[in-house]
Amino acid sequence: MIDFGFQPESIPEEIFSPNAILNFGIEPVRIDLLNRIDGVSFPDAQEHSVRGFYGDEPVAFIGIDELKRNKASTGRLQDAADLEKLEERSN
Repeated sequence: MIDFGFQPESIPEEIFSPNAILNFGIEPVRIDLLNRIDGVSFPDAQEHSVRGFYGDEPVAFIGIDELKRNKASTGRLQDAADLEKLEERSN
């Protein structure tokens, strides 16, 4: 987080509250840090994560089935549209 301009002492305590989101950067180059997502538990997401790289940095991505479950559970129109596209790509 320091690479993105955050000092540990500047992180608000609210980020540790349920359903908190910490945004840093400005769209289209913005990172949203969520401490939970709908429809998927952390153990499930971690167990089925897919390892990869973002540039040279190793990262873990949410698995496709867990991503679909998340998109299906939010109730947001954009997530429903995203889910439809994911389903089309899976066929």
